[in-house]
Amino acid sequence: MVINRFDATDAVERMNEVDADRYDLIFMDIQMPKMDGYMTTREIRTLKNNKKANIPIVAMTANVLRN
Repeated sequence: MVINRFDATDAVERMNEVDADRYDLIFMDIQMPKMDGYMTTREIRTLKNNKKANIPIVAMTANVLRN
């Protein structure tokens, strides 16, 4: 299953809402608006549910943002 989220704050909210067994892996874009992938990963790592907090996260980016 693929969940597309425009903003990482939505992804953190989604992780709080779903069952701990819902996802096996997160592909994280490190360049997102409002909350980047680094901060999003930190937020996920602080979730109260241990299984959710320790989900494997693969970080990547297309590096297409203009400087």
